[in-house]
Order: sequence, then structure tokens, then C-alpha cells
Amino acid sequence: MFIKLRISLFSLCATLFLTASVFAADAGNLYPLFHDKTVKIYIAEVKDSTKEHETDPKVIKEKIEEALKKRKSIHFEITQDPAQAEILVNTEVNEFMWTDHDPVDMFMGAAATAYDIATIEDYARLQADMSVMDAKTQKRLWKERVMATITKKPMPRKESIPLVTEVLAKVFVRDCFSKGRAK
Repeated sequence: MFIKLRISLFSLCATLFLTASVFAADAGNLYPLFHDKTVKIYIAEVKDSTKEHETDPKVIKEKIEEALKKRKSIHFEITQDPAQAEILVNTEVNEFMWTDHDPVDMFMGAAATAYDIATIEDYARLQADMSVMDAKTQKRLWKERVMATITKKPMPRKESIPLVTEVLAKVFVRDCFSKGRAK
């Protein structure tokens, strides 16, 4: 009897530990909550907190909506009214950077670093604080600083903004709603 109790207790503890490990692996990702579902989502007006205000908040919002519509395993219905949504997305752009030379990536290896130094490309980076909230409870479900970069030659400063905006939208969808991303 005592041995059966110990085995049962051990099995219960092992199950709880494994369950906690699975949930910990998915922390920071909303894919398990919305996989194979239709989700009504509202994208709030984007706030541009950059010093120069060069980004276009309307284009950023449109690119986020386009990226969400392309999602296959979660079907997003974009609503124009937050009262009709199940979840809300808030975006605050906090950095836009453009330079006519791609910063050298030192952690790629000697040959890759030498190639990186030898090639001259324009570089753009866009960074935003993004969050997803439950529309009914106002509980924050996800929050992360999302960063996108792009290199291209030629890529004038003004032309880089929509390009890096599209990358930012894709990175957001990948980080927040894609299967298999664990932090």
C-alpha cells in the first residue's frame, strides 16, 4: 500500500513537472491559445515616439493587418471597432535608424565578417514595443520589444521605411503567433 502511494505521488509530481515544462516552453507565445481558431482582432492606431517622426503609423498598422491576414494556422478577422474584437494590438515605435553602411556583425565568423566589411549596403532598423491585450478583461497576454532590420543597396532613407515596416510586421506575427517559438 505504501509503495503504491509513493508511486502515485511520484507519477503526479512527474506529470506536474512535465506539464510546467511544456507551458514554460510556450511562454511568450500566443500560438497555443489561438491555433486553428478564428480570432477577431483590432489593431490600435500606431504611436510614433521616435525623435524624427519619419515613420508612417498608418502604413505600419496596414502592414501588421496584412501580416495577420496571411497567417494560415490562425485565422484573423480584422475589426475596425475595438468593441467587436477579442484581442487588441498596441504598437509604439520607439526607434528608426538608417545608415548608408551595414553595421559589421562580429559574431558570424572571420570569413563572414570580412565579407560583411567588404560589402557596402544601406541599413535600416525599426523597433517597436508591441502588446496584445484581451479585449474584454484588458489583461495583457503578450508584450515584447520587436525589432526589424533590412540591408539593401541602394536603399535611400525614405524608401527604407516601408521595407523595414513590412519586416517588423512579419517579425511581430512570427514572435507572437507562430508555432514553435520558445523564449
